Parts: sequence; structure tokens; C-alpha cells
Amino acid sequence: MYLVKCILVVFILMIITGISVICVAEITPVSERTTQVQNAIVAAVDVDTTAEVTHTQLAAITSLNLRSKEITTLKSGDFSGMTGLTSLNLYNNQLSSLPAGIFKGLTALTTLRLGKDLIDPFPIAVPLEKGEIISSKPLFQLVLRLIMS
Repeated sequence: MYLVKCILVVFILMIITGISVICVAEITPVSERTTQVQNAIVAAVDVDTTAEVTHTQLAAITSLNLRSKEITTLKSGDFSGMTGLTSLNLYNNQLSSLPAGIFKGLTALTTLRLGKDLIDPFPIAVPLEKGEIISSKPLFQLVLRLIMS
């Protein structure tokens, strides 16, 4: 019972002081993401290995360029924890679909680039779970360049 009271007091203090906590259980470790995503994250936060990337650094990434990285599939947790991401460039990869929940938690996303050299270019499947909101802001640019050869 004492532990429950302590947790409740900490929670109330966090609310009063405005401190927020990122739920780390829902954030996929960088080392478990698609290799190209791992490399882009490591480069974006300017560290040497995936083990050095912190949750704070993930949340601070605003742009991720995965253009022409020969990505054939993505994992549902590839962008987890990247709450500050405003621009995601997936242009010129061989993606035919995207996993459910791929955009979960990307509340700042305003630009998404998809297209060119897709295995199945029309339409690319972007599954959204019922009630899932990609962004609290409108997607100002949803660029779908589906260039057929």
C-alpha cells in the first residue's frame, strides 16, 4: 500500500509541476528497427551507435530522410518515440505497403513523401487503425509522387 501511495504522490507532483514522462515501454529500441532507419536516426542525432540514442534525442528529431535507401519493408515501430518528426521522406524505395501503426505517435508530422519505383504503386496501402490520428495538425504536404515508368 505504501508503494501505491508513493507512486500516486509522484504522479500528482508531476501533474502540478508540468513534468511529462515518455512511456519507454512503447518505444522500440533503435537497434530493433529497420537497418536503414537505424542508420538515419544515428546520423540525425550525431552519435556513433544505436545504443547511444536516447529517448529525448528520438523525440527531438524533426526530419528523417530515407530517400533512395532501397527499403523494401518497414517495421511498425520504426518511427516510435519520434514525436517531434515533422517531415518523413520515403521517396524512391520499393515499398508496396506500410505496416499498421507505422504513424502512431507522429503527432507533429506535416510532410510525408512516398512514391517512385514502388513494387505496387497504385495504391500504396497506408493502414490507419480505427480512430488513429496521424497528426493533430493537418498534413500540409502529403506528397505522393507516383511516377510510372
